[in-house]
Amino acid sequence: MKRTVTTGLLLAVGGVLAVYLGSWLNLGLRASVFGASIGAVLALVRDRSVGGRLAAFLIGVVVAWIGYAVRAQFLPDVPAGEAIALVIVVALITVMAVVSGGRLPMWAGLLGAAALFGAYEELYVAAPYNFLSESVVAVSSLLVPVAMGFLVGVVTSSMWGDDASDGTGWNDPQAHSATAGLAIMADKETNAS
Repeated sequence: MKRTVTTGLLLAVGGVLAVYLGSWLNLGLRASVFGASIGAVLALVRDRSVGGRLAAFLIGVVVAWIGYAVRAQFLPDVPAGEAIALVIVVALITVMAVVSGGRLPMWAGLLGAAALFGAYEELYVAAPYNFLSESVVAVSSLLVPVAMGFLVGVVTSSMWGDDASDGTGWNDPQAHSATAGLAIMADKETNAS
């Protein structure tokens, strides 16, 4: 409970700081809550290393940006063009996860791509010809609040370590990994025979 309250309070402070920092830097941070929440999720989900999650997220943002570049330059502005760009983005993120041997989680890469999509799609649809200028602004205005949320998540996680404050053990990566689930299922099959 303390962890949740502390995280919420720190996220609120971080979001306010992101808004003022964005205003000061003239970044036009329209989606501070969106970005701060994504950054907090990225830090708080206990799957792989913090560095692996962050790297996968950033790769996802870059891959989504490449998807927009391909869409703007080579694909027609129809649903089929959007679908082709989507397949390219998902395929590249899947390759990232496979090539890394799972060290870069696929979900974090998809979260990065979804974050850019959420921050930029409306602007892209309104003016695809402004891709180069508006996409850079969208990425920078996304990454500032994401960084604030990520920082809050990392700080609150380090304050309490790996144990959940409610005693559920929810943050125990071994208890919730696919390997642990398969081992439990295999154990049940062995005991049933």
